[in-house]
Amino acid sequence: MKRILGVIALLIAMINLPTQLHAQGKIGFGAILNTQGPLGVSQSGISFRGNLANNLSINAATSFTLGNNANTFYLQGDIILSDSIEGLDLEEELDLEFGALTPYFGAGLRARLGNRNNIFGVRTPVGIRYVLGDQPFDLFIELVPTFDIEPQFLFSFGGGLGFRYYIL
Repeated sequence: MKRILGVIALLIAMINLPTQLHAQGKIGFGAILNTQGPLGVSQSGISFRGNLANNLSINAATSFTLGNNANTFYLQGDIILSDSIEGLDLEEELDLEFGALTPYFGAGLRARLGNRNNIFGVRTPVGIRYVLGDQPFDLFIELVPTFDIEPQFLFSFGGGLGFRYYIL
């Protein structure tokens, strides 16, 4: 019964999410290069960002790998809080005349599904985002401590580098 209620709640949230994102007027799609784990597994894929409020957003990414030895599908999703750090003016420190730098942090989940094994974990991204002035683009870089909880507990660091183009 609890699983059914959880699935219903998730479906309601998913149905309501596009309305909330469209109301904020900022939905972006782009590309990301992820590196994860002690072996430095790299995957490139599609990045998504949707603003829920002035400093609250949802970031997600997906990618897949097809190969002779392994086929994998990767999905990550984070709730992100973007805010300026009091007393720190990054634009002035770096002498930027165009655009804005915004630090962010958050929490989320990740899943890597493959023909060898499935991995599920918790992410805590910390990064910085460069918004290109009035242009509908941003660039970002992040460091991501990750706690994999399935199939075994494993702590690792990952990172991401990417860009997005905002369509709304």
